[in-house]
This record gives sequence, C-alpha cells and structure tokens, in this order.
Amino acid sequence: MKKSIRGISFVDKFKESCLYKELYLQHRNELFIAIRNEYINIYYNNISIAKVSYTQGNMIRCEINEYYFTGISNSPMLTLCSEDEIRKKIIGCYDTIKANSDKKSNEEKKSQSALFIKNNRNVESEWYCTDVEWRRPADVEHLDFNARFDIIAITKKSPYRIAIIELKYGRKAVGGDSGIRKHIEDFYLFGKYNYFEIFKRETKAILNNLSDLDPDFPEELKHVRMDQMASKPEFYIITLDNNAYDTLCTPKQTVGGYMFDDATRWNSPRVSCKTVESVFGDVTDPNNGKVYVKFLFSPKTIEDLKDISKIDIINDAMYDLPSREQHTSMPKYSNNSTERTSSNYKKKEQVRQLELMKNTTLFHGDCGGGEFLNKTWEFCLLDSRNNIFEDIVDDCIDYFKNEQIVFWGSNGIPNHILSSQVACLNHLFAIRYDRDLVLKLAQMLVGHEVEDVEPVECDKSRPYIAFEVTSSKDYLNEKYVKRGANCTSVDAVIIARINGGDKILIPIEWKYTEGNEYNIDKSGTEGSGKERLRRYTDLINASNQLQAISGGYLNTVYFVEPFYQLMRQTLWAEQIIAHKSVEPIKADDFVHVHVMPKENATLLHRRYRYSEMGLEETWRNLILDQSKYKWIEPKNIVKLIDESGRYAKLVQYLNLRYGY
Repeated sequence: MKKSIRGISFVDKFKESCLYKELYLQHRNELFIAIRNEYINIYYNNISIAKVSYTQGNMIRCEINEYYFTGISNSPMLTLCSEDEIRKKIIGCYDTIKANSDKKSNEEKKSQSALFIKNNRNVESEWYCTDVEWRRPADVEHLDFNARFDIIAITKKSPYRIAIIELKYGRKAVGGDSGIRKHIEDFYLFGKYNYFEIFKRETKAILNNLSDLDPDFPEELKHVRMDQMASKPEFYIITLDNNAYDTLCTPKQTVGGYMFDDATRWNSPRVSCKTVESVFGDVTDPNNGKVYVKFLFSPKTIEDLKDISKIDIINDAMYDLPSREQHTSMPKYSNNSTERTSSNYKKKEQVRQLELMKNTTLFHGDCGGGEFLNKTWEFCLLDSRNNIFEDIVDDCIDYFKNEQIVFWGSNGIPNHILSSQVACLNHLFAIRYDRDLVLKLAQMLVGHEVEDVEPVECDKSRPYIAFEVTSSKDYLNEKYVKRGANCTSVDAVIIARINGGDKILIPIEWKYTEGNEYNIDKSGTEGSGKERLRRYTDLINASNQLQAISGGYLNTVYFVEPFYQLMRQTLWAEQIIAHKSVEPIKADDFVHVHVMPKENATLLHRRYRYSEMGLEETWRNLILDQSKYKWIEPKNIVKLIDESGRYAKLVQYLNLRYGY
C-alpha cells in the first residue's frame, strides 16, 4: 500500500504571504484551508480555488484555474510565483473568483462549506473539522476501494473520536453510482482494509499544521497523541433539506428504500431491488458486525444555514438524532409541535391541509392518493374538483374551456392541494363580475385615484378579472401564445380607470408555497439558457422600467426565479401598452402586483443568488419606477371580500382552507 503523508513544512512562509494575511484571515467566514502532502488547498464553496505550495527558490507558489477569472469552462491552470502577482491576480480579483465559483458550485457543496466553517467558528461545538474531500492514494492491493469522504471531524476531548462524514442535500445522489449503497460499501471497506491507523497519523499531522494556521484552533487539540484517539472511526451520513417538495417524498423516505428490505422502516414509497440490508445487514444497528452508520436528517436548507451563526456538525438541534425512529415506522406527516413550528412554510401548509382533508368536509371526503406524474400522492386529490370552492367549480371549468385556457400541469383543475393557480382561482374567481368589489380591490392595489374598473376584453365573457392572460401576439420572441402554457402569462388581470381617463393594467402574480425550487440561474451560453438570453436581452435594454446592465445579462438576477418571471411579466405589460392599438386589452400604464403570504419566509427573505438580498429588496433594485410594483398578502384580499358582506360562504371557506 502506498503511504499517505499529510502535512506541510512551509507553515511560517505561508503565514508571511498575502494569501494567508490578506485572503484567508480576512475571509474566514467563507474560506477554509485543507492540509495536503506538502501543499495547501484553499476552499470556497467547498471547491478548491487555489493550490499553494513552496518552491525550491524559497517562494510561495499558487496554482489556480483560469476559469475563476474568465468563467470559461475547460480553462488551463495558471501558476503564480511572486507575491505581487498573487496579490494582483487573487486578492485583487477575489470577488470575480467568488462569482465564478458560485456558478460552478451546487447546494450540496455550499452546505458542506457552511457546516465546516460554522462548526469550526463555534467554540461550543463538541467537534472540530480537520479535512474535506479525503481520499486514499492509489492502492494496488485494494483496487475496489476508491472512496472520497466529504468531511473529517474530531472531538475536542479525549478519548478523541474521529467522524467520517458523507453529506447529502435533498434527494440528489441518493441512488446511482455515488449514492447510499456506495457510501456504505466505502465505510465497510475502510474498516475491512484497516486504513484507520494510517488515517489517525494523517489526522495528527494535519492538527499540528492547523494549530499554527487556524486562529480558531481549539486549545484542547494542540497536543493530541495517537494513543488518545479512539480505536475505530464513527461513520455518519448527513442529509440536509429533508423536505417533501411538490409530489416527492422526503429524502429520508427515499434513503429508506435503498437501505431496508421493509419499506415501513422509514415509510418508503418503494424498496430497491438490491438493498443495503441484503448485503450488509441493518447498518443502523450498533451491533451489526460489518459496519455501523449513524444517519442525521435535517429540514434545513442552504438558505436556512446562512442565518445560523453556530453549528455543531453532528450534535446540532436541527437534526433528527441518529437513534430516533431507527426501528419504528415514521408517519409521512406528523401532527407534533416540531412539525407545526417548522421554518419550512411549504411543509407546514402541507401538514395543515392534510389535516383539513382528514378532519373536515372541506375536500368533500376526498382522502388524497390522487395521481400525478404516473404516481399516487397523499397530497393530490382523487377528484380535482374538490380542490376548488364548490360554488365556482362548474363555472371555472367552463371558463377555461370557453376561453381556451390550459390548466397548469394537466388537462383539468390541478389536484395538488398547494397549487398556487388553485389558490388564485379560489380567491378571485367568484368575484370576477362584481364591479363594486373589483373596484375596491383595484383601489387597494393602485390607490384611491382609481375611479372605475372596466371589463377585460381578452375574454369573451368580459369579466372584471380575467385569468391566465397573455397578449394576442408574440412580442417577447417566445414563438407561442397559448393562455396557460409555453409563454409568458399572468395569473389574473384587472383594468382600472383613474382620474383623468387613463387606463391602468394590473397584472397579478399569485404565489402560495413556492420558494424552495427557486434561486436557480436560467441563463447560459448554450441550449435553453442561451435562447433565454437571446429572447429577452434587447427587450430589457429597451425597457422603461427594468434597469439595464451594461455587461449583459448572463448570470444576473434577471434570470433567477422568481425575478425571471417578474422580468418577463414586466416586459409583457410594457408590450401590451405599446401595442394597445391592436391588443384587446387597452391600457396606458401598469401596476405589477405580487400576492404572497408573509409567512413564506423562504420566498420572501432568502438571500437570492447574485443579489444576496430578499425578494422585495432585490426586485426594487432592478426597477426604475417603484410605484409600479406592489406586494400584498392574500388575507388582505379576503378581508376586503368579507367587508362587502356578500360572500360569507366564500370567506369562511378561504379562512379555513388557507389558515387566515
């Protein structure tokens, strides 16, 4: 077996360099270093952005991929050998390096970095992280062992336990070649081939270097002896974002399907044809003779981690403890206080509406289990008609048919109980012909200068609120114009007339539990990303409302949801006004309305890509006329409906259904 040596002999030289003083020490909240065999890796987003070594000419040498300066894939490596060159290229271009790393990294990598840094900055943590991306050198004796472990940690008190950790984020990489079965096999072979003694020697060498380099290095670990270390490692698999989004089960349920022969163990929807248990036995049993693995699951997302200042990488309260529910069936949706107070608004609403399904007549006895994407789900209704307020069901179906509108994701009413399209229809469809009430709604949205509302002429039925509205022609280079599908459309539209006679277009975008699936960059240099840039760049540049960006729109917040949608709807409104002579909808100006529950913190208050701000602040920094954008809570609309005194049954339904 080839020996692996960890440690560097140029600690003092590195501490004198600008890489240490001006980069690492100044940015320890987002950077960390890993000790290798006579070189150091500097990590951002858990991706090595620079390799630092020491030349025979008594100089620090830094290798960095040119990609971090240009953003161009498959770029060559650059070697910087002078302090001035390193300071100019790396210290001076640090923001550019970060921006390009952000494009390259994923949520799992960013979460790994957050856990590592926030644990090590936490003096109260039981653990100290020593290494990331650990792997063995080539071992001709054991070619079947090619593991790469995500994080290594050691306890701060003797006997010093060592944890080998694999990190998962959501449902990604649970199955396949790098999934759960592969990790269990790697843990097993690590023990079988007796790698731990060498591993402990490496850990001691790394601790010796980090004690000089890390200002947060624990005093308790400065003089660790190998005979004080535990006789065997502890294996952990940590899963973050353990949430059931849309029609998907939780990652824990999915993992259980790969782990156990019995699907009821973790309430898995199905069992793999070759489970971990069939090969290694129950690895969650401490008495398993082959390998014992502790599983930690947390609903926290990368956005949640940003708001947490201190983390204990293994013992943190955000996890389900390793021993919890290992040998009991886990209900899909709990009614306990932990579940009810979860920071995940979507999960809370799912739990609440499932309780309504079981304990009230709101859904007319529909017990769920409806089909979506060729599978059945507890939160999808058997009869989608039960998803709509009963007094409007038939009219709603007829409206979509007569106006040739496509329901979202299906040929009929969506059967998902958290559908935002359904929420919009439930709130607004029943009042669409009530001129007085729609007028009061328009005044609430725009202001008291509104003196009347007019029928929305794109609809044959000429209501005062129209739904899934598009232009009559393609002005946004989208090729298709189909209400409800394949082009920019608006959930609801009102036309108001203000004092002086001008008509105000009020496009309404309705959000309910959306947010977890957002924050992905939809721009790019190839494929659909390139096509999106082609479609909208000239329109943004010509817009009177959207801020132009001189360097172009590749990798900008305009192409990150939900701003991508807001950008397109803004352009749509401008084009409707510019073509009012030929469009059925006639308007002279617009006010863009966003309807969102304030409790949806993931949507409203997460730090979005590129802006590092919440939703409203991000969007207001992108628009010129602030009076043309407004967000409102749906419960305020319900209050207005209630004040009319004409919709008692509807108000009762909405208050119960949506928890106002």
